[in-house]
Amino acid sequence: MTGLNKENLIIKKTDSLDVILRALEKSISKVLFCVNKDNSLFGSITDGDIRRALLKYNTAELSAEKICNKKSLHANEESINSVLAKAKKKQIKAFPILKDKKISRIFYVNNLIPKKMPPVVIMAGGLGKRLGSITKDKPKPLVEISENLTIIDIIVNNLIAQGFKEMYFTLNYKASQIEEHLLKNYSDKVSLNFVIEKNKMGTAGSLFYLRDKLQGNFILMNADIITNLNFEALINFHNKNRNLISVVANKTSYQLSKGVIEYSGNRIKAIKEKPSIDYTYNAGIYIINAKCLKSLQERYLDMPDLINNLITTNKVRLFPLMEYWKDLGIIEDLEEAKKDLVNGFK
Repeated sequence: MTGLNKENLIIKKTDSLDVILRALEKSISKVLFCVNKDNSLFGSITDGDIRRALLKYNTAELSAEKICNKKSLHANEESINSVLAKAKKKQIKAFPILKDKKISRIFYVNNLIPKKMPPVVIMAGGLGKRLGSITKDKPKPLVEISENLTIIDIIVNNLIAQGFKEMYFTLNYKASQIEEHLLKNYSDKVSLNFVIEKNKMGTAGSLFYLRDKLQGNFILMNADIITNLNFEALINFHNKNRNLISVVANKTSYQLSKGVIEYSGNRIKAIKEKPSIDYTYNAGIYIINAKCLKSLQERYLDMPDLINNLITTNKVRLFPLMEYWKDLGIIEDLEEAKKDLVNGFK
């Protein structure tokens, strides 16, 4: 147990989302502590607090005050041991020690039990038609982002860095090229397993062949996505809510090029000049409980169909994305990703 430099973990109640994200990225314990004007503790902010706020508010409205968990764990010098026991039980990595309601130091919790990461299924069977001639002789996952660094390399290396040790790849188009590349470069680093689709199975159909191999929860993602997603946060969200499927989703806005008329009958109620429309879209990353695979049949199936079949269980929930994410389905996005690589995909 160690006292941390509290200045690296303390933010103001008025700080913006950008300030919070930069501070959280630097935080070893992945938690921040928010203070009032008089430096008394206001609350704490974790990854989960930010994502909950993203669902509730528009991004532009967010500040530390709206994001904060005001019932955060804290202690004084006399109660450290009892609070420490609670922190370990909840897998909390750090909490503040208060004196006169102000943070005197930060307590870091050592010896937390490392979490075992679930298996990952990567769907890599697509034709990559939207990339045109680039995928004529090679599958999209083997398209290079830089010299000797392919899309699938970036995905696999990121997963390994986050602690994943078991991976399944569903393959179809030029399957042997992908299998050979992965076995050559990663067989000593992670458990590799392959499912070869005889026919096109959609984005979920090939899971039929993994029904007897997957137990509990597993990650499912497309093989043309580059992201810095915090997978541990996704897993924690999924487990806490006891979901059957958690869908990673991205919020964005689109500005219309025309003025929009609101009306009733033929009476104009309002005109909005080139308004922005907010919407949320599927990011192609999921965590799924293997129970969902029991009813699968050997046929074509897309993920939206599987999700819609389970909506009535009330165990399908949205996990908002706040990290870098890029779908490399078209040439323009591929070129952008090459530039983003220089900045570490931030």
